Amino acid sequence: MKPWLMELLACPIDKHYPLHVIIFEIENSSEITDILKDQRRMSKDLSFFLMNMEDRLDGDFDDEEKHEIPAIVNSYMDGGVLQVQDTLSIKPLPINEYLDLITGSIRELEPLENKSHAVITTTMNQLSDLGTKIQEYLNDMGDKGETKQHEGFIDSIKDDLVLLNWFKQVFEIQTGIMQCPECNRWYPIRKTIPQMLPDSLRKRDEEIAFLETWSDYLDDSYLNEGLPYHL
Repeated sequence: MKPWLMELLACPIDKHYPLHVIIFEIENSSEITDILKDQRRMSKDLSFFLMNMEDRLDGDFDDEEKHEIPAIVNSYMDGGVLQVQDTLSIKPLPINEYLDLITGSIRELEPLENKSHAVITTTMNQLSDLGTKIQEYLNDMGDKGETKQHEGFIDSIKDDLVLLNWFKQVFEIQTGIMQCPECNRWYPIRKTIPQMLPDSLRKRDEEIAFLETWSDYLDDSYLNEGLPYHL
């Protein structure tokens, strides 16, 4: 499950949003530290989102000679206003709208809790700091009318913006659990797939086994009070 899904998923029983998500295991755990230090690798992973349809259908994404790795964060002037685009915004936005979108995208990660690789906690803290930095810039934007200042600010945070794009759109939660804080129902994430079935379709033995497997990572709200099953 990719973290961007947290922007969409609501409890199927009471429609509460957002859900609390705990990460138990991640994909590429043995490589994750190196990946998070490699801007080129992250940009290459994200380049699919910037390809035109013909190149996507071609499917030859690993041919670096044929598909030059594009810049993930792009900016240009239009009518005296700096426009910024990345894989989260999809289309170019005026800088103030773009930064608003980015701070919102970072806030969407607040219900995410990591109990997997320690570097993921470090990354989440880094993204939280990015959100604070951007919000402070937005608060003072009225005093920063110079385009060069805006361009300089975007340049100063580009590496963190690439990290945010990668974390939300490429990073994969291998195993985890989601919980509705309203009704206390929980839903497993197995093999990267969030399994959000109604109570009547859930198999008690499988769900109890899942809780037992990950009990060391869970508190009483799951183990003793969780719905539809608990230990």
